[in-house]
Amino acid sequence: MDLRQIRAVVTDSRALSSLEPETVCDYLGRAGWTVSDARRTGVVWTQQLDDGVATVFVPNDRSYADYPIRMTELLTTLAVVEGRSQLAILADLLDAPGASRGFLVNEAVLRLLAGSWGPAQLAAYLRRDCGWLAADADEMATLWVRLRDEEDA
Repeated sequence: MDLRQIRAVVTDSRALSSLEPETVCDYLGRAGWTVSDARRTGVVWTQQLDDGVATVFVPNDRSYADYPIRMTELLTTLAVVEGRSQLAILADLLDAPGASRGFLVNEAVLRLLAGSWGPAQLAAYLRRDCGWLAADADEMATLWVRLRDEEDA
């Protein structure tokens, strides 16, 4: 199973908050988006589509309270424009050159999905190596197991 093909909405505020504004802007520039407006709080990017214009806003500071919300909006728009899953786009952003390595979940989730790890191993990794709270790590491990099992069914 290819994790990047799962159609899921990314709502994890830690993952969304880990995206560096510079990395997101580099990604948009490489994907053909153009800056249409620079504001005090961030940058508006647009891309011409066959049937209109797509617009996203990238805040320039991850400490803004609505930063994860803006990243959710960004992933939603990119998934529609690119015809890819939010997980695939998130993985590309996390793996981009210069991206923060503070969110190290991809490899662990892939091990779980491949069957080499169980949910307890994933939860322990998230707590120990990624600094997650125990309840969050357990919840994430349970979610990934459910997704894996649904995909296998």
